[in-house]
Amino acid sequence: MARRWWFTVLLFVLLLPVQSCKKKHHVVNRGFYYWKTVYAPTQFESATLRKLRVQTMYIRLFDVDAAKNHIYPVAPVRLPASPDPSYKYIPAIFITQRALLALTPANISTVAVSISNMAAGICAGGNITPQEIQIDCDWTSSTRIRYFELLRALKSTGFFKGK
Repeated sequence: MARRWWFTVLLFVLLLPVQSCKKKHHVVNRGFYYWKTVYAPTQFESATLRKLRVQTMYIRLFDVDAAKNHIYPVAPVRLPASPDPSYKYIPAIFITQRALLALTPANISTVAVSISNMAAGICAGGNITPQEIQIDCDWTSSTRIRYFELLRALKSTGFFKGK
């Protein structure tokens, strides 16, 4: 009886590594950022994206900057009329520190509506219906409150209906 018990333990120990070495399949959603002002991937870029099985394209729509406390869009992207349907497009907007410093409680909702309207116009012109949008910013401790207030104001515009 003891011999059978040792045989069972030995068999278990020998088979354990085989079970733990089985490949686990993880779903990978590959995405790339496209940060040029004209969305027109070259043949090489398109081939590389296909080869890498990219599913998501993050496209910078425009930057938000400021000068003399005037907040304005910079370098809006030009999109083709018919985007490649093999990608999920996620618009991205970059907000500079200067723009955050120019935000005030009096202008934050106006700026949010302007950003939302411009993003909606660019997306509509490129036949993109975003399910989400990415707001990129290198906020600091001095601009943190303004940045998150702007995010709340952007969400309240209703354009960004995603998650």
